[in-house]
Amino acid sequence: MGQGKQPETSSAPEGPDIICYSASDRIAAIIMAGLVQCNYRAEFANSSYLAIIKAAQLLPRLVVVDINNPGSKGFSIVAALRKSVRTQHIPVILMLPAAPATLLDTLKKTYWDSQMLENAGDIAILRYPFSFAELIKTVESILSK
Repeated sequence: MGQGKQPETSSAPEGPDIICYSASDRIAAIIMAGLVQCNYRAEFANSSYLAIIKAAQLLPRLVVVDINNPGSKGFSIVAALRKSVRTQHIPVILMLPAAPATLLDTLKKTYWDSQMLENAGDIAILRYPFSFAELIKTVESILSK
């Protein structure tokens, strides 16, 4: 009998490490290029709806959400992720403009109720302007848990 080679199996997860959402193509391209250069399997979602769907289907280890203006749909992504039992454990990095803290409080009250905040997984916040090194440090900190 021939000795066929057994197929190699990998213990690495099939889905991406990170799903990234930004309404700005320029910011998304910079973030995605940097994450890929740092050997993360990253996937871009070009709409808030697609970010939610991809997170539910692929169960990434992290979701990065760029909220570049107060009307951004980024907060609705986090709200949807936290409402679902399937995705509420996924850590999130919010990238916010250097706006007053009251803006963040107002947006939290608009999109998140107290139950969701209690059940929320890790939510890290990076304020603009930040360096790419800060983003990678935050990603590594979350993914190392």
